[in-house]
Amino acid sequence: HYEGAQVDEIARRLRDEARMLGLIRHRAVVGVNSLVPLRDGWGVVMEYIAGTDLSTIIKQARPNEGVSIEIVEEIAAALDSAYNGSLGPDGKPLRLIHRDIKPANVRITRQGEVKLLDFGVATAELESREAADNNGLLIGSARYMAPERRTGEETHQADVFALGVVLANLLTGKRFKEPPVDPARHSRWLGTVLETVRKSMETSDDPDVRQAAARVRLLLLEMLAFDLHDRPDARTVEKGCRRIRKSLPPPWMRDWADRTVPRLLESQPQAVDDSETEAGYVFEEMPS
Repeated sequence: HYEGAQVDEIARRLRDEARMLGLIRHRAVVGVNSLVPLRDGWGVVMEYIAGTDLSTIIKQARPNEGVSIEIVEEIAAALDSAYNGSLGPDGKPLRLIHRDIKPANVRITRQGEVKLLDFGVATAELESREAADNNGLLIGSARYMAPERRTGEETHQADVFALGVVLANLLTGKRFKEPPVDPARHSRWLGTVLETVRKSMETSDDPDVRQAAARVRLLLLEMLAFDLHDRPDARTVEKGCRRIRKSLPPPWMRDWADRTVPRLLESQPQAVDDSETEAGYVFEEMPS
C-alpha cells in the first residue's frame, strides 16, 4: 500500500521480487506474471497454488521419511536453479539467495508439487535491483538462520543450512532452538538435532527406515555444519536426497499428497505459521 514509514523500501522489494522471479523458470519456484498498480498500492500477480503450507503439514499430517526426503530434494533443486541455473539480463548466473527458507514458505499441492514461496527478502547479482540488501539489518527467520548470517555474510550455503533445519523438522515433527553463533554451542545444538533425528528414524517399524538413518544423519551433519565451507551446495543435496529416497518405502509424494492435501484444505482455512516473530522475519541491527 502507499502509506507507512517504510513504503518506499517495501515497494522496491516488491519490484525486485517480481524481476527476480520473472528470471527463474523451475517447477518448484512460484511463477510470476506481472507487477501491477492497484487502487491502494502495487501487487505482484503470481501463479495460484492450491495447496497447504509445510508448517501446517508438519503439525497435522507429518509425512513419512520418504516423502520428507522428496520435499527437500525438490526445494534443493529450486535453490540450485535460482543460484546457478537462472541467468540475469547480462547472461550471467543470477546467484539468487532466498534468505528465508522455512516450512511456512513452502507449499504442497494435491498433485504432489512442491512450491517455494516468498522471495521478498531474496538477494541476487542483479544490476536492476533497487532495494539495498540489508540496510544495516539482519533479515530472516531466527530458527533457520546459519551462523555466518549473524555477521552479515550472505551465501548460497546459508540457504542449504536453513533447508537442513527444515529436513530435521520434517523427520521429527519438532522445532529446534535458534542455531548458536558460538562454535562450541553450535556443536551441542547440532548434536541435539542429530540425536532427535536418530531416535525418530531408528524407532521406526520399517527396517528400511532404520537402515537409512545413518545416511540421513550424515547428510544433515554436512548441511548444518558451522563452517559454511563444510556444507554442500544445493545440487549436491538434491543428488544425496535422490539416492536416499531410493531405499525408503512408499508412499510416494504424489500418492501421499493426493490423500493428504485435500483433507487439510477442507479442515481449516490456510494460515501461515510466522510465530518466530510478528512478521515472520528477524529485523536486527547488524553487529559492528
